[in-house]
Amino acid sequence: TATPVAVSVAQRGYITEYQYAPGNNTEFWIIDPLDDFLGFEQPLPEPDVVNTGDLQYPVTAEQWENVIIKFENTLVSDVNPPAEPYGMFAVDDGTGQAWIDHDSEPWQDWYDANGAPPLNTALTSLRGWVYHHGGSYVDLSAYKLVPIYLTDVEFGAIPPVVKQAQRTPCVPTSGDDVDVSVVVTTNTSITSTELFYSVDGGAYQTVAMVKGADDTTYTGTIPQQVDGSWVEYFFKATDQDAASSMLPADTSYTKYGYLVKDAGLTIHDIQFTPWVSGNSPFDGCQVEVTGIITSDSTNNAEFSAYTMQDANELWSGIFVFGVEEKLDIGDVVTVYGTVTENNPDWITKWTRLTVILADSVKGAASSRLATGVLPMVVNTGDLTADNPNIEAYEGVLVKTPTVTLSQVNRYDASFDDGSGACLVDDDFVPYEDMNINSTYDYVYAYGTEYNVGAQFDYIQGVFTFSFGTWKISVRNQNDVIPMTGVNSNNTTVFTYRLEENYPNPFNPTTNIYFQIPEANGVKIAIYNILGQRVRLLTDEHFAPGRHLVQWDGCGEFGNQLPSGTYVYRIEAGDFVQSKKMLLLK
Repeated sequence: TATPVAVSVAQRGYITEYQYAPGNNTEFWIIDPLDDFLGFEQPLPEPDVVNTGDLQYPVTAEQWENVIIKFENTLVSDVNPPAEPYGMFAVDDGTGQAWIDHDSEPWQDWYDANGAPPLNTALTSLRGWVYHHGGSYVDLSAYKLVPIYLTDVEFGAIPPVVKQAQRTPCVPTSGDDVDVSVVVTTNTSITSTELFYSVDGGAYQTVAMVKGADDTTYTGTIPQQVDGSWVEYFFKATDQDAASSMLPADTSYTKYGYLVKDAGLTIHDIQFTPWVSGNSPFDGCQVEVTGIITSDSTNNAEFSAYTMQDANELWSGIFVFGVEEKLDIGDVVTVYGTVTENNPDWITKWTRLTVILADSVKGAASSRLATGVLPMVVNTGDLTADNPNIEAYEGVLVKTPTVTLSQVNRYDASFDDGSGACLVDDDFVPYEDMNINSTYDYVYAYGTEYNVGAQFDYIQGVFTFSFGTWKISVRNQNDVIPMTGVNSNNTTVFTYRLEENYPNPFNPTTNIYFQIPEANGVKIAIYNILGQRVRLLTDEHFAPGRHLVQWDGCGEFGNQLPSGTYVYRIEAGDFVQSKKMLLLK
């Protein structure tokens, strides 16, 4: 609506805490369809005015979680979110900065079109709801303010806005002058727009940019450089009031740049960056690069990406999205596509990964290498977020010998060789092959449960950044090799147990895992919330071990059952146990 209004509703559901280290978010899961409207066109409650610093710590912030509040008289204080893309920019009213998110569609569209406002932009008023999403208590980014409508933000004085940097050609050779351009907008008038560039780390040179016919586009030229030169650059615009803005806004965090290359780019050329941001110098460019596939079609089905390398070196691995062909480890392929730091299909999952969105792939099985790519042997301590060179391992196949399972976390597990614990996860493999169960404190991998203290000859996989953490992503059974010949404490003696179904909530299918320590008859049935049996899943004899049955949400005669809470119950000898699950249509 043009004017936001409140609608009063009654809704039935249950409350959970969505947890991730180091934070959690209170969520309300709807059980019944929304059909009880108590009133329309209700006046919006006037939000409380809250200090920006109040959102930095749980003790002061959690009371506002999911509540509409308002900031007043703030300045834009940061435009580099510590956990992209969960924020647009930070504001500060003098009490400490708070991050502003863009989860609503109007603000997502606005941010995609405009980017963050310049540093020191004044915001007279900023209204939204408080959301705990993807940040960290450690860097004070856990709680964010999320505007809903464009009218929720009132801008004050705005310095020049510099955006939409482009260069031609995007992948220069030694014979190319490079034309760069930016769009500059202002509510006053621009007195100067300048290009600053440096070659091979030398002193910056300044080029006065020329305004184009559209009155907002400014262009400048970086002269051709010899093969192998490294060029980096940034822009600055100044208005009649001597207010200025740069692009990138913080050049200590990131810049623009490129490598002059006559022989064609390697993966190292695309991945390598000297900047804190980790952004590729060829972000947004169409490239052609050849490499060796390091993950197979099963991994692609789980993660939606292949990985490939062209050398057993740092900076030499990359992720490739959009490949429909079935590839296998060792395939030599040439990929043509666009480099990006933000895959638009799964931006919250894979942000910070340098990837290629493939247009075409040539090669595959006919040029397969029998040995594939040998992994880089590293210490677990090399793969922690404390390593300032951590970005260099991105997309690279790594191997950590002689490690111990030191901790089972909610979504991953920690392994340590004595140099510091790194994370390992199961994002690349099907749930039935490997999963990490924090409820029971074990890692299940290819038929075996491993407890804390289990020792391994090695763990290997592709080094990945997803859901906010760096980790080794295991690809197959050959990546998880337990230690033999010693008391490794690596297996669990099977007991009677019914596990949490996965996924839950689910639609249309969920997996139910159970284990028994001895051969026995097992009956598993589904009941509705009234206690009526709606489906018998299994009633047969099972061998000792861990087993899986699936439920497709249908009743005894194949009829689709409605959304709601159901109970699954196991009977195995004297062992009887029940658990709840939620079917969502």
